[in-house]
Amino acid sequence: MINILLISHEGYASGSKKAVELIIGKQANLYCHELNGEQGIEIFKSKLNQKIINLTHEGTPLIILSDLKNGTPYNCALTIIATNKLWHQIHLVTGMNLNLILETILADEDAIIEKYQQELLTTAKEGIFLMSKKEWDKQSIAAEE
Repeated sequence: MINILLISHEGYASGSKKAVELIIGKQANLYCHELNGEQGIEIFKSKLNQKIINLTHEGTPLIILSDLKNGTPYNCALTIIATNKLWHQIHLVTGMNLNLILETILADEDAIIEKYQQELLTTAKEGIFLMSKKEWDKQSIAAEE
């Protein structure tokens, strides 16, 4: 089993975790860590480092899903991974959304295979969609056929 860590600015990771649990139930391997305005970056980074150590002990693979590329949570995780040379054990993905989280959980061990990671990213991107009147009409016609 892999561990999955959601990292974000305050509220996003914990809210996403709650949404996942509403949809598919509590997940023993799903964790979150958030940056809030009160704790500051150094405390966030220190606690993130400790959480990463705890989640990767005994060689357990870890996927970190981050809310925003080049945001503080992402940059802290990237620094920890690079400094400790954890590329073989930790996969860092940014642009977290519910599709990506759910697919990663359901993929479990496959989520650390490079080929499958591209499929996870594709699924996450496909979850971003603009519903317009034109699209609605197109879907309505297709449903009637």
